[in-house]
Amino acid sequence: ENVPMYLAGTMVLVTFGAGGIKPNVVTHGADQFDQDAPDYQKRVKSFFQYFYIAINLGSIVSHGFLSSTAVSGLPAAGVSVEYGFFFSYMVAASFMLMALLVFISGKSRYRPASQVADNGVMTAFFQTLMSGSGSLKGKIALLGWALIPCIIVASLLNAFVRSKPLQMACLLLDVACVLCLVVAHLDNSWLSESPIRQCLDCVPVLLVGNIFYGILESSVGSFFQSEACQMDTRADPKVEDGFQFSGDFFRLANPFAIVLWTPVLLKVLYPLVERCIGREVSTGMKVSCGYLFAIGSQLVASMLERVRVSRPVTSIPSRCAPMLPDGTHIHASEMSAMWMLLPYAMTGMGEIM
Repeated sequence: ENVPMYLAGTMVLVTFGAGGIKPNVVTHGADQFDQDAPDYQKRVKSFFQYFYIAINLGSIVSHGFLSSTAVSGLPAAGVSVEYGFFFSYMVAASFMLMALLVFISGKSRYRPASQVADNGVMTAFFQTLMSGSGSLKGKIALLGWALIPCIIVASLLNAFVRSKPLQMACLLLDVACVLCLVVAHLDNSWLSESPIRQCLDCVPVLLVGNIFYGILESSVGSFFQSEACQMDTRADPKVEDGFQFSGDFFRLANPFAIVLWTPVLLKVLYPLVERCIGREVSTGMKVSCGYLFAIGSQLVASMLERVRVSRPVTSIPSRCAPMLPDGTHIHASEMSAMWMLLPYAMTGMGEIM
């Protein structure tokens, strides 16, 4: 019941863990292949495909098993509803421990990093930025990068202190940071020629793309789940007090769609489109189609919500729905949460494009 402690765990510890794993695991995997080998590109492409399939298989376990166990327990294994979250977190932690042990056990077989900066990447990064600090764009860039730690601190404070001025300050810092970095790095001719400069060329695209993608992910991770939790999530609607799926369970459609849609795209649709237009399907076309699927998923979810609010409310409290002031959960609407599989699937189809 300690909300600040929970927020510290989810926002600080999980952030450090994800920040250590996500940027490095893919790079480390790609570094295991010899760039001079004749089949290097083929092997790296194969690695990324298997990697993406692997993380989606893990996602299936998480959404399909752990999320529902968290809210409804696992009676067959003697896990009551009260210990559902504890059990789920312990299973997840055990898998992470196993992954760490496997990673350590293979240390002697790993290839050294393909590129190691003599004075460190961060040192080279700051030296490159400072080389152009005398120009106007250089000053704007330094301001933008300096605002990032300020945003992190302000966001953490905002999680514990309810303050409208602090929320507005966070928003203004975010906007100022993005504008500074986009304006400064649209044209990096003010920087000295170096590999760091080439990396900074993609900053505007990454920032803008991730902002819009983050909006989609926030919707999928919160609004979709909240909508599903206010529908009938029971495994058997005929059993009044039966097992209830978590709203996150229906996110299973996302990784399933990715796994099933990938071969359809690569083996059928892309070759068909290329034959029709007489050229290769460009990255821009793929991204545009991906965003169209994402927009479609939001529209479908919106229509489902319109239908849900028009349906009668049952006498069944939804265990994953918000709690009312009297300590009971919001009652589910008379509409199956299985309908949420559709927008979740559309989101997965958009992601893989």
